[in-house]
This record gives sequence, C-alpha cells and structure tokens, in this order.
Amino acid sequence: MNAVLNPFFYKPKNENGSWFEVMNPSTISRMYHSSTVLLRDGRVIVGISNPHKFYEFTPSFYPTKLTLEAFSPPYLDPMFAPLRLKILEPTSQTNLKYVEYFKMSFQVNETLMIESVCVTMLAPPLNTHSFSMNQRLLVLATTKVNTI
Repeated sequence: MNAVLNPFFYKPKNENGSWFEVMNPSTISRMYHSSTVLLRDGRVIVGISNPHKFYEFTPSFYPTKLTLEAFSPPYLDPMFAPLRLKILEPTSQTNLKYVEYFKMSFQVNETLMIESVCVTMLAPPLNTHSFSMNQRLLVLATTKVNTI
C-alpha cells in the first residue's frame, strides 16, 4: 500500500486539461484511516492515523503518527485577500426552513466590479476511508442584488 503525500486541488478549467492540480507534498503520509475536516475558513485539517490498542509503534516505512496537519489551499494566500468578500450579515448561524428567504450582506473591495453573485453553502463534512458520508452542498438562488 502506498501513502498519499500530495493533496489534489480541484480546478475544472485547468490549463493542462486536467480537472485536478497536484499540490506540494506533505511530510506526513496519509493512509487508509486518515480523516479530514473542512474548516469554516477554508483550511483542511488532516488526522493522519487511526491506531487501536493493539498497535505497536515500531519503525516502519509509513509509521503511525498521532498528529494533525492543517492544509491551506492556494486561494487562501494573503495576496488574494483583497479579492475575498467579508460576510456582514447574517453574523451567526440562522435556522431556515425549506424555500425560506434570508438576507445576506457582504463587503467587497471597491475596485472590484460585481455584476452577479453566486452563494454556495457547505456543511463541513468529516472524510474518512477516502470518502465523505455527510457532505452537503447547496447553491442558492439569488433574487435581488443591491449595491451601496
């Protein structure tokens, strides 16, 4: 079994024709029982190992490590900070019912020309055994966009 060291970044319109871009490798191997969690700020936390009470921590090619690793995708680079919007409202979790409208306010850099808005909501999933059983993604319809 080979460990995964390189994260893959999903890019549907990659210049080389691939849908995924291979990122720089981690120093910690991710094996079958690794788990990942998407954080609200866009980073990904990776739990490297899943030992049990009978596991022996003897030297091996891919040793078990009881550590966590935070991965920051390229879009979180500080040079892109002026392009990121800042959500002003709602400021906390809002309970909504099916087909219920809500107001969302955000601030963008005044030099950006915003003509349309796409809002996507993501329930942060827990990923283990190479798939996520609770992933939810909603692309919301916008009804009215006001600029101030």
